[in-house]
Amino acid sequence: MVRCLSGANRLDLDYDRVTGEMSHVGQDVSPYAYGVMPWVALRTRSVARGDCIVYRRDEVELAEETRDREGGGLSFYPNPGMHEVGRGGALVCGKVRLGVCVDGARGRRMMFTVDHVTYASTSLSMDAASGLPGTPRHLACPGIPEVGDPKLASDEVHYVQVASALEYLCPDFEAYVAEAFGEGSRYCVGEAMYARRFLPVTPETCRFLLDGGDRDAVFAWRHFAGVPEESVLPSSAINDEGVESWLIRERDSELLYDRGETGLVGLLEAEAMKRTQAYDDFLMRSETGARRRKLEFRSRTRG
Repeated sequence: MVRCLSGANRLDLDYDRVTGEMSHVGQDVSPYAYGVMPWVALRTRSVARGDCIVYRRDEVELAEETRDREGGGLSFYPNPGMHEVGRGGALVCGKVRLGVCVDGARGRRMMFTVDHVTYASTSLSMDAASGLPGTPRHLACPGIPEVGDPKLASDEVHYVQVASALEYLCPDFEAYVAEAFGEGSRYCVGEAMYARRFLPVTPETCRFLLDGGDRDAVFAWRHFAGVPEESVLPSSAINDEGVESWLIRERDSELLYDRGETGLVGLLEAEAMKRTQAYDDFLMRSETGARRRKLEFRSRTRG
């Protein structure tokens, strides 16, 4: 796995979880080649909430983008046309995952990753009256919304803008927003909104990322939206007192100490094997002659 991760980073590759293949993405994109790192989903936790306004892209622009994409072209609208389709509540969440990366001389290292997404529920009364294509009553838009700018949390069709300052539910997220959007930040706005956070596995990060249970605001949103939980954690665990528990920390312990294929080690190993095979396949597609035969021989001896 170290060979695969180091090689993919050196060659500027990314792994597509849908196709199961690695491809070259270039130096500009490689820092965001998040697919290479083997990871499993742990939970989605709420970090902020507020009232929101939901917008939808202009239908003419959307149709033009679709035609260009199907024809191999690319249309870009720095200020896309949009119209309001409803108002409601927004819940900003962090999708928490656990993965393995290569950290210089340390070799393999476990890391938490966090991707931010904004869930919005709205009446969409204006959309229904306009006769436009139906908009889902529940939206999931990557990014962190801000007052006055609807483009910062979007699924490329819908945009979520908070109507007032967010109410923070997590001190770590509040500190991240203050650092990412404050003066002298090392991030540009778009990068801060969509960049994946990488956090070391420490007692402190375990305490706040694996706190509480699953009967929270995210659970309620999933229930009404009919969205399944994105997690490899068991639905419940038996604690030390022999009682069934829904606490995240105890469900995580159940997964951690499961030594089978469905345990944490087995799941991460399966993800790593997919990437290693995709890396070897990419190398063999890229080489010819003696070099390719040498790679095929190495692959057979490792298998």
